[in-house]
Amino acid sequence: MVNDFKIIRQSLIEWYPIKPEDKMLLINGQDSAIDELMESRCKLTCDDSMASIIGRKKVSEKYELILVYDLYGFCIRENIGVRDLIAMVLSLKAKEGRLFLALENKLGMKYWAGCQEEQKGGYFVSVEDYSTWEGDIEPLSKKELEDVLSTFSDVNYEFYYPYPDYKYPTIIYSDDCLPKEGELYRNIRNVDRERYVIFDERRAYDSVIKAGLFPEFSNSYLISIV
Repeated sequence: MVNDFKIIRQSLIEWYPIKPEDKMLLINGQDSAIDELMESRCKLTCDDSMASIIGRKKVSEKYELILVYDLYGFCIRENIGVRDLIAMVLSLKAKEGRLFLALENKLGMKYWAGCQEEQKGGYFVSVEDYSTWEGDIEPLSKKELEDVLSTFSDVNYEFYYPYPDYKYPTIIYSDDCLPKEGELYRNIRNVDRERYVIFDERRAYDSVIKAGLFPEFSNSYLISIV
């Protein structure tokens, strides 16, 4: 029997063209089903620690494709800042390669509507700017991410918007193809934690789409960096 959940998870990166001889580095994604997909498509290496990443940098390892899955989860676990991690991983990217970052948006619609925070749980934690958290590493909004990315003078980046999120994307939007009113109706799909239903997310999405603010309220981002 085909595992539909596995196929959905793999669709985050399944669309990206890659050659069998290309090397891919998957960071923090061994349980995402993406490793199983990409093993059959290219030369895949999986890492789940900063020690391994530092070791690869020391020997100047380069990859045509790098995906950091659950970027904030990795940063929190390994106690490394978002910008520092991006800088480290960029050093492993081949000149013509591409880096993808898969991560949640602290202002994602689901958090306003009653979902718990992805990393540590709790209601409205991100909406209230992590006021109860201890430590310096916190998920960011789109504007805050753009501020971080703008500090790299030699890269170009593009935001994609996996819906309903990057872990189980059924469609991936871009700035060239944003959702239209009425499209975002598959919202009650949280599988990891209990949630409240505070309001009708479909109607709320229609409102922000009409106002031209969907990118700011997207639950997740897939950021492409070249």
